Amino acid sequence: MQQSTQIDEYIIFLKASPLFKGMSLFEIEDYLKNTDFLIVTLEKGEAFTDTITKSAYVLDGTLATYENGLDGRKRFVNIFSAEGNALLPVAEDKPYPSVTIEAKSHSVVLIISRNQNYSTMDNYQLKLYNTVLQNTIDIFYEMTKNVLERTMVNSETYARNKIIKFFNQQVELQGSKTVVINLTRVELADHLQMDTSTLMWELKGLKRDGLIDFSEKTFTINFE
Repeated sequence: MQQSTQIDEYIIFLKASPLFKGMSLFEIEDYLKNTDFLIVTLEKGEAFTDTITKSAYVLDGTLATYENGLDGRKRFVNIFSAEGNALLPVAEDKPYPSVTIEAKSHSVVLIISRNQNYSTMDNYQLKLYNTVLQNTIDIFYEMTKNVLERTMVNSETYARNKIIKFFNQQVELQGSKTVVINLTRVELADHLQMDTSTLMWELKGLKRDGLIDFSEKTFTINFE
């Protein structure tokens, strides 16, 4: 895991981040100059840890949370990326020791201290801080929507209906009938709260019925 306080090589990720929506490059630089921040780069499989006194945002790549069960199996919980769930769940002294956060690909994370001294800020700095705060609220709102949508999917009783509803959501989210699911089959089964064997049986059935086609992590949807 590499750490840096230099932003030059990460400019393209910072500018594209929903955290800095509506801000110019100069405003982003000015905000970070007056903030205790750190940019962390992780390679696939590396674990991410930090404390509750800071906020962590995915700038590039994908990270996932896993719960380590009593049976020793690591179960997928959720996925985080700059395009979706950008705000990472981090906690002080690991109060949830059964949960780990790992990079699923080469990833870049921005860590920002929550301990801001507002009394020393001028009007310009307060404006930048308020913009970032509003953007953080917007990110959290979108993440809450994702949780509700996942709950709707998993409320389905029948496995096939659950899978169909999940892929319909992905079609809407990705804007295409061909979607990429950056999860292994085991992780997708955990996400849908079903056994891997059940998932594979239903996917084969959907493919046999001409409702879906897939190769690796790419799925083509043929149902409405």
